[in-house]
Amino acid sequence: MNWKKPAKRIIYQFILIASVGIIVTAIILFMAIELRNHKTSFINNYEKEQQVLTNQVSIRMNYYMVSGQMDISEAISTVINEVETSGSKFWFIAENEEMLFVRDQNTSKLFEFISLSSFIKQSRDDNMSISSSSFIIGDNQYTVGLCVKEAYMNDIGRVSQHYIYIIMPIIVISAMIIVILVISILHISKQEDRIKELEDDAIERNKTIEKLNISIKQLQLEDVERDYNMEETIQKTIIYNREVLISLLDKIKKENIVPLTIIVVELSTSDKSQNEDNYHKIIKSVSRLIDKEHVIAEVEPHIFTILLFKTRSDSSNDIKDTLVNKWAIPLKRQGFIIRMGLSSIDNYDAKVDKVFDLIYREVMKGIIHDKR
Repeated sequence: MNWKKPAKRIIYQFILIASVGIIVTAIILFMAIELRNHKTSFINNYEKEQQVLTNQVSIRMNYYMVSGQMDISEAISTVINEVETSGSKFWFIAENEEMLFVRDQNTSKLFEFISLSSFIKQSRDDNMSISSSSFIIGDNQYTVGLCVKEAYMNDIGRVSQHYIYIIMPIIVISAMIIVILVISILHISKQEDRIKELEDDAIERNKTIEKLNISIKQLQLEDVERDYNMEETIQKTIIYNREVLISLLDKIKKENIVPLTIIVVELSTSDKSQNEDNYHKIIKSVSRLIDKEHVIAEVEPHIFTILLFKTRSDSSNDIKDTLVNKWAIPLKRQGFIIRMGLSSIDNYDAKVDKVFDLIYREVMKGIIHDKR
């Protein structure tokens, strides 16, 4: 079993899934960084707006107190009533380090003994944004400030919703891509396994076919050897010479042999040990394959003609195929060189000797002539 291919496929699948995972993770990280930058930018802008508001409130208090219209208590009450406050967003006012007001009157009592710097530090530790502005009247420094919880700013800017609206679709799409990728890989793997099975089956079938072909070829060789070694065939088959053949054709009435099929065969071999008897024995083996009345003649050394009486052109090709597949091809594997020509005479006016000469010349040129 070739274990390298499955191992390579597993490595390839792992690399593919890992690559997609890395890309998806990179996209999520990029979006997370962008959202964090968006959050930071929004908070910075919000703090700037709150600082502007704090400066405006500080200026008004300074005006009220400097003009003598109000004392500090009246100024605090007036300003606090005019600005927006809530549980997450509240004001504080301090005189030097002493806290005068935080959120409301009740809450202010809790911070009477806490200094301004301690209050600011504690508020920052509680994730609050601090905006403050100071002014001086006489020997005292007054600080007006605004505390805003970070969660409140996130709600105002809908930061969490942005996270959900952007990150969640990316996660869902990424998960779908990974699932589709895994399913595709499993499907491809299954198809590859099926293809491998089909390839193995095809290889086995080809081996079987090859074995059958070898067996068939061996049987053909055995048939040919049996054919041209059969004494009965040798004894019954007569090979005429050219003169006897022409004389025979002159004496036979044409209507008794037409339609006539003429086959010319040239036999040769590089094996010099072959003698004339072997050539005759080989050509006589044709008689067993031809199930029709016929005559065989040697018109030239190692050149033979076979006349098939009462054989039409439409059936001559079947005879030719039989001679090629069951006789010529096996002999060629034994070292013989065979050239063959075939033609048919279907009418009474054709000259047999002229047709024969034409086929003979074509065979001598090494061309298989098939004329109907």
